[in-house]
Amino acid sequence: MKNRYHDLLLKSLDVTLSAAEQEMLRSALADSEALRKEKEKLLKIRSTISETAVTEFPPGFEVRVMSTIARKNQVEIVADLFAVFKPVAIAATILIVLIASINIMQDDEFSLNNLYSTGEVSIEQAFNPLVELIQE
Repeated sequence: MKNRYHDLLLKSLDVTLSAAEQEMLRSALADSEALRKEKEKLLKIRSTISETAVTEFPPGFEVRVMSTIARKNQVEIVADLFAVFKPVAIAATILIVLIASINIMQDDEFSLNNLYSTGEVSIEQAFNPLVELIQE
């Protein structure tokens, strides 16, 4: 029942109580010293807050808040992009190293042509992919 009176006390601070509720709260306050102290404490807190409340924001407040939000959104977008493309970059790097290693191992000597597997290509090979298949 104590919670009921406490809830009623809190309600009385914000809205008008019905006659029955007012009578119930009045008798509970008369009977309970703790509830009276709680009411005094709540009234003191409310008055302190209302006295120190800021009624206006300083000039430029909205611009500062919006620019902070925009910066945080940009940082989050960049971080999300890194998170998405990091696995792709790692897999691509492994694939490039693997292909370069295979190309280097195919010939006895090390050269950039072997690394990229770019030998001499004739015009027929460049424009007709069937030529390579026929030669094999």
